Amino acid sequence: MRRQAWRRPILELAVTAATLGPAFVIFYHSFSGDASIFFTFFKRFFTLPFSYQPGTVSFGASSPLHVLVNAPIHLAAGQYWLPVAKAFNYLLIVFGVCLLNVTLSVLLLLTVLNRALLITTAQLYETGLTFFVVSVTYFFVKRRLYGPAILMAGGLYLARPEVALVTIVLDGYLWYVCGNRRRVTGLILLSAIPATAYHAYIYLHTGAILPSSVYMRGVEALEHRVSWVDALTGSIRLLQGGDGAIYLVGLVSLLVLGARRRGCSYTEELIFMLPVAALYLAVPPGHYIIRYLLPITPIIQATIARELRVILNDIFPAQRTATPPGSPVVTRRTDWACAALLLILVLGTYRGYLSYLKQPRYDYDTLLLRDLAAALNVVAGEGDRLFLYEIQAQYYLKAFCYSPDSLVGNQLLDVVHKRNTYEDFIVRHRVNFIVTANAFNYRKVFAGTLLEKLYLHDLSSRVGDTVTLNGL
Repeated sequence: MRRQAWRRPILELAVTAATLGPAFVIFYHSFSGDASIFFTFFKRFFTLPFSYQPGTVSFGASSPLHVLVNAPIHLAAGQYWLPVAKAFNYLLIVFGVCLLNVTLSVLLLLTVLNRALLITTAQLYETGLTFFVVSVTYFFVKRRLYGPAILMAGGLYLARPEVALVTIVLDGYLWYVCGNRRRVTGLILLSAIPATAYHAYIYLHTGAILPSSVYMRGVEALEHRVSWVDALTGSIRLLQGGDGAIYLVGLVSLLVLGARRRGCSYTEELIFMLPVAALYLAVPPGHYIIRYLLPITPIIQATIARELRVILNDIFPAQRTATPPGSPVVTRRTDWACAALLLILVLGTYRGYLSYLKQPRYDYDTLLLRDLAAALNVVAGEGDRLFLYEIQAQYYLKAFCYSPDSLVGNQLLDVVHKRNTYEDFIVRHRVNFIVTANAFNYRKVFAGTLLEKLYLHDLSSRVGDTVTLNGL
């Protein structure tokens, strides 16, 4: 009996892994400069936790849990850490899908269709990890395991900052519906310990309250300032594309379910979805909208899957079978119909993805500027300091790299906010080298600064030329 109980979960894991396996192969070579910034946090974690520059803690990791999970892989897997980390993060999606407690075949189809999730996970963003922790929390809530749900919800912030809004709403809901409120209050306080400890550690080392990347994104938003209406319509247009269709279908499914399902509450699904959706309705993130909404895709996929099962039950009525509490009642014909639909649509989807294999590829050594680092390491040692816009190159560099737009580290926040100048910073911190980049010319934050002038000079200068700018 016990063996039979374990047989189905193992089979589901095997089927899920096999179905998503082609996606891992197809999108394996996906890369992102922003995602690769995490790599240096992975590399230096066991030397000094959450350090980026040598010997210096930085409040620049938007997902501390992503660093905690992948740093051991980086250490243990050695030169093979990258494929191992990518495979592990894909497995997190596999486990997350199996925990959603809805028709597996439908969920697999929706996951395969969710190209943004698959690509960003291959790029080693925190999306695979966030998908998993949200799925685990949702699993506990649906199983009425409110204690583990509260403890798990406390860690959502460490996976992705804005998901803390879900934690707040979920904690309030569980405190309201649970009889033993004293116990719930204790669990909520206990669940806050990891995030509190992380912030205390960061504050003691940096004095910062928010990640430097938050300030940088704020500055970037001011550079491209548009009205709220324009930002919202731009975000909606992106959602209407292929990668955003799942969110719109999820919204329609939720509305349909709410209208047609009598005696079935979807309060818990709304608790997960509405806080994040409301945040990005109030502050539309523009071209980041697809990636920023990925944390709620497990709940959206579960909602769509439930609606599809209801529709298929209407089409294929038959003798009903037992289902977990809170799930739509389904039939064996429904299961076979879902499986057939899965096979046809998954094969068609993967056929469309094959063109991705023909796109130009770059290796991560190119992305991390390994050739530049090798040249700079000859003249810039561990005691030197330099400005470098593509800060991910710190992975291979010996020198201490400053991020000119303060993406990683808060050392230049006063300069970015025009309370100080780059000239003063260079003199005070004895910066030896500046690696020019075209961003110095097109980013408004650098307009009129020493960095823009130096870039423009470099366009027509020769090796060995000297120049005096703003007294330097």
